Amino acid sequence: DVITSLVTAINVGSKLVCWLKSGSNVPSFVSEKSVECMGNNIRTAAFCDPQESKVAAAEAKVEIHFHPEKTSKIQNFKFLKIAHLEAWALLERDHSSSLLGATEALKASTLRLPIVGKATADIQNLKDAISSAVEMMQAMASSICSLSSKVEEMNSLVAELASLAAKETVLLEHCKDFLSSLAAIQVKDCSLRSHIIQLNRVPTTNNLTTLV
Repeated sequence: DVITSLVTAINVGSKLVCWLKSGSNVPSFVSEKSVECMGNNIRTAAFCDPQESKVAAAEAKVEIHFHPEKTSKIQNFKFLKIAHLEAWALLERDHSSSLLGATEALKASTLRLPIVGKATADIQNLKDAISSAVEMMQAMASSICSLSSKVEEMNSLVAELASLAAKETVLLEHCKDFLSSLAAIQVKDCSLRSHIIQLNRVPTTNNLTTLV
C-alpha cells in the first residue's frame, strides 16, 4: 500500500545518507537541491501535511465522541482514518529526519571535494562513486514512481469514500426527520386513543345516573 511504498522510499534515502557519510566524493550532478526536491515531491504527492494530519485525527476523535448516534459503518471508517493519520504523522517525521540527514551529508561531502591547488583524484574510485550515486538515485526514483501511482489510487478511493459518507449523512438526516414525524404521529395517536376511551366511558356514567 501507500505506507509500505513510503517506508521503502525512506529506507532508500537512509542508504543514501550512509553512502554520503562514508567519505566518498559526491559527483557534481548530485546536488543538495535535488534531494530536497525529491523529498518535497514525496510529501506533495502524499497530499498530507503532518500538522494537518494531527488536526484531522483530533477532529475525527471529537466527532466520534460527541456523535455516538452515527452508524457503526461510519464509526469504523472514522477509526480507520484516525489510525492511518497517526501512522502517517510518524512516517512523515521519519521521512523529514532522513531528508535532513541527506541534506547535511551532501553539504559535508561537498566541502570535502578538492577544488583548489594540485589536487588529484583516482579515476576508478571516482567512476565507482558516480556509478553508486546513479544506482542510488535510480532506486529512489523507482520508489517515488511506485508511491505516486499508489497515491493516485488512494486519491480515488478517498474521493469515493467521501462521496459515500456524504450520501450516508444525507440519509441519516432523512431518518432523523422521519423519526421526528413518527414521534409526532405517535403523540397524536395516544391522544386520540385517550379521547376514544373517555368517550366510551360517558354512556356508562349516564346509565348509572339514570338508574339512581
